Amino acid sequence: MQKSTDNRLRSIQHLAVLDGWFQPETDNTARYKLHLNASFRAERLGGTEESNIHFRIELRQCEIVVILPENGNGFAVDRSTVARSVPNSSLRITDKTHTSTGVEGAVDVGLDGKKPKLGFLGRISGKRQASTDTEYVRDAPLLETQHSMSVDEHRSWIVTSPINVLRGSLWDPELEPRFTMIDQRSPDTVEAERARNLSPTAIVQVRCKREDVHIDDVKFKDLEEDGIRQNRQNQAVRQRAAEAFLKAEIQRQRLRVGDIHDKFSDMTLAEYVIPLFE
Repeated sequence: MQKSTDNRLRSIQHLAVLDGWFQPETDNTARYKLHLNASFRAERLGGTEESNIHFRIELRQCEIVVILPENGNGFAVDRSTVARSVPNSSLRITDKTHTSTGVEGAVDVGLDGKKPKLGFLGRISGKRQASTDTEYVRDAPLLETQHSMSVDEHRSWIVTSPINVLRGSLWDPELEPRFTMIDQRSPDTVEAERARNLSPTAIVQVRCKREDVHIDDVKFKDLEEDGIRQNRQNQAVRQRAAEAFLKAEIQRQRLRVGDIHDKFSDMTLAEYVIPLFE
């Protein structure tokens, strides 16, 4: 089993963490199963001596993209083995409905409770209400995936959640390989690269749009400055400051980021390199 090491990962702390390896089939060494795991959690950025801001960040949804070695030249995916979608954990959701019925009636009575007499007429009315509560309990996956193809034509999975926040682990890497990759290189090429201790590598990325990143609880370390900027008029200033810090962190990790103030701009929040063999 060729498991990976952390020095192959570039990420924004533990906001999105990737791990994986290739496992050759025992009866056909030209076929490799890709075992992959992804996990998500909220993180706090900033708060260091170099920064005057700190904030919380979470992912609402993302796309996990697998780029084959050499961009697929000499390698292919067995389409019949592609994992389409299976959740690893679930969330119990209770839906409630309320139904009520009522009957209203009235009766004319005399002031003595007997049959009314002229000039002594009163009226008694009543309303009876009946209600029913019905609960529907269902298990919803905490993380949901849908197989797709990225804009640059790589195998990918769209990750969402019914609670609109990505938390927890996505797959069981041991039991749920993503697909089987076929090495179509010639035997001479394979032998020559092994002799030079070269290994083809796949790249896994966590991609998203700016609007998929939730930033909140933005505060400045300088309490006086933070108090000044707490009011609603300066909320946009606080948000842009947090975005600027996030962009600098993404660039520091040598990951892709565009105009971070544009909610439709693309960014990469994690990247992992998986060699075909150690």
